Amino acid sequence: MGAMSRRKGASGEREAIAILRHELGLQNLERRLEQWRSGGSDVVGLEAWGWSVEIKRAKQWLNSWWEQAVEQGHTEGRMPVLIYRLDRKQWMARMRAADLVPELTETGDSWWVEMELGTWCQVARERMSGGEGNDE
Repeated sequence: MGAMSRRKGASGEREAIAILRHELGLQNLERRLEQWRSGGSDVVGLEAWGWSVEIKRAKQWLNSWWEQAVEQGHTEGRMPVLIYRLDRKQWMARMRAADLVPELTETGDSWWVEMELGTWCQVARERMSGGEGNDE
């Protein structure tokens, strides 16, 4: 990965986290620096609610992004969420359908739901206000 691509990714992470801070009202959200070396999700501060968030910013979609998000979620024992933005497009979020509708647990990781980031923030706020997790 080239320096320009890393800068674009880091800039995208900062942009997405700023949106998450605003939408979720959580000022403690931060980028996990050097996650490429040490592992872990891209966002620190959502663990208490069970989210493992990967953020991607690029010109075109890569299937490996979702695979990486799911793998990271399994490693951390949390629900994987992929937040991404393609050039000249809006921020989007992808999560497992079973994490949105618990009755779909049999579908595992194969069924997912994609939505605008603002919609995912509504889902996250609902989960947070439902008493699941706590704001550490």
